[in-house]
Amino acid sequence: MEKTPAGKNEYVLSAKIEVNGNALLLSSRTSEMQIIGSWDEHSSSHHTNARLVALERILTDPANEDTLISL
Repeated sequence: MEKTPAGKNEYVLSAKIEVNGNALLLSSRTSEMQIIGSWDEHSSSHHTNARLVALERILTDPANEDTLISL
């Protein structure tokens, strides 16, 4: 799971997921700065929650829907 700046107040969230031996690189753009701000928190539970929310955003992004349905 990674976050990469994609302009002013926007990030690309990326996740590499393996399903049935197929490696997928999925991504989603976000401007939800609460997720990004929580990403580097020192509290492990806060840090993990931000990444889980980011993963949810990636998996529910309509741009990734066809790829995931085809599996």
